[in-house]
Amino acid sequence: MAGAFVITTDALAGEVAVSGGTVTATDTMEAGREGTALSINYQGRLTSAARWSVGWMQEDFSQGFLKRRGVVTEVMLELLPSTNRFNVSLILGPYAYHASGNYGKGDGYGIALQSGFDATYKLNKNLTFDAGFRNTMTTTTSNTDLILIGLGYRK
Repeated sequence: MAGAFVITTDALAGEVAVSGGTVTATDTMEAGREGTALSINYQGRLTSAARWSVGWMQEDFSQGFLKRRGVVTEVMLELLPSTNRFNVSLILGPYAYHASGNYGKGDGYGIALQSGFDATYKLNKNLTFDAGFRNTMTTTTSNTDLILIGLGYRK
């Protein structure tokens, strides 16, 4: 059918990626405070130009300022054809998290919106090098910027 949205047959055959990096608070009296970030995710393909992912994200700041961890789901729109060795993707998706520290307000749950971009370079048939930027926007804890670098394994 011409013009129909079709999910590709490899929607579940994807990539497992592990990334680490820095997280920076951006919108509080603590703006500029840095911490560490870790992400483990699974990515599948929706169409020839779009992917999806689900994963675990962890953000840890020093001195109990804020620790946030939870589940991230994302849709990624690839800007270059997926047959290229190098690709750049725009990213958008929700982040359901549990936060502790939180300026002494105690533990709590929330939903944030993550947006950003990824650059992916295929090292060989199965391995990829990934670098990306995420902005996390929330109403209950600090907004943050993340820079992540990691490796992925594709089937």
